[in-house]
Amino acid sequence: MKKIITGIAVILLMVLAFTACQKDNTGPENKITDTQLTPQQVQLKKGMQQAAIVIAQIAKNKDIQKEVQNLINRGMYNDDYIKFKDLFYPQSNPKLKSTSTTLFARAFKKVVNSGNYEHLKSSDVSDLEKFLVDNNLVLYVPYPVSDYPENMRTPTATYNPLDNDSVSTGYVISDFKSTNSIETVSKVDESYSEEHPVYIITPNLADADPGSGSSGSGSGSGSTVTEVKVGEIYCKGYIGGLFSGGLDLRILRSKANPIDINNGKVTGSFVDAIPFYLKRKYVRYAKHGWEKGWYTVNTAWNTNWKPEDTQLAMVVYAKETNKKITITATGKVKIGSSEYGYTATEEYETGYSRLIGVMEWDRNWFFATNKIGDGNYFGGSEFRNGWPIRAISPQFWMTTPVRKFN
Repeated sequence: MKKIITGIAVILLMVLAFTACQKDNTGPENKITDTQLTPQQVQLKKGMQQAAIVIAQIAKNKDIQKEVQNLINRGMYNDDYIKFKDLFYPQSNPKLKSTSTTLFARAFKKVVNSGNYEHLKSSDVSDLEKFLVDNNLVLYVPYPVSDYPENMRTPTATYNPLDNDSVSTGYVISDFKSTNSIETVSKVDESYSEEHPVYIITPNLADADPGSGSSGSGSGSGSTVTEVKVGEIYCKGYIGGLFSGGLDLRILRSKANPIDINNGKVTGSFVDAIPFYLKRKYVRYAKHGWEKGWYTVNTAWNTNWKPEDTQLAMVVYAKETNKKITITATGKVKIGSSEYGYTATEEYETGYSRLIGVMEWDRNWFFATNKIGDGNYFGGSEFRNGWPIRAISPQFWMTTPVRKFN
């Protein structure tokens, strides 16, 4: 009774997207679309390039690498970055007020003040620190340096090109010369980052909504509440190139609206049950088949799946502003002794080819197939932590823990 719907989404000009969790702009089949930059963006891009040249000269320092990663690991933001304002003026951040200065800031200023910056004229670096802070720029580390072999842990400093999200220029200290000369890397993209760690200077990545469970439906006093959660997810596809950040995901649930007393029909809609942000490192880990690709959501998809909701639909899609997708799914609800089918159709802002999957779950089938199993390891069983692994699409898996209480 489980149905995976592959033909219900109309994305702009009838673009179909069933496995749309994957979009890797670095592949040969994808074209990089450049956009025309405004004069302000040209200046922003130039400043980020200048900062990348300076940062390349300090990025090899292991103490600085550790400091940057420790600041990111504090989890102050939804993605793996630290603001330059935090690096240069940590005391201005209440969460860092005990820190008077950083190793990064001292090393950065030393390079600039000493004039030891290849590829740049002195006029190019004046007020560079102020530029980074005033433009709310961040240092983005999509993949931790520790993910790479010991002899490959010198980050390449690069910057958001602004006219595309996939390819830029980078700078790195040469490991193969007696002097620490700066080498230019003409093509820094997702493929390059597979072998080389990268530090990316970029405008502030938009934080996703904090994410919270749906309120679901209430239950009468003494009745059994049946809560269904999204436990863990495993996503093996991208939404964009290296400079686009992670996945801003939405998991929806269909619901039946009250019956129309005039025509006796039931219509449907969606509840935005779970919004959350998936960092792109989890996507890479999953693509490699690694255990650490599993990401814990542990949020209610339905706080009480009542027996009268005989069929509900789950929709998973990735959100991007200024682009739209129409999503349609069907459900069933029992009112009195009669069962009514309904269709939920809504338009959402999203990105090209980013509908991940639509599932229509019969209630009896769902609970019959969601029993706790004895398998509790990844790869050799269809269970994870005791719960069955469900494929929302070939690129997106999840577990759906259930608990019942009165």
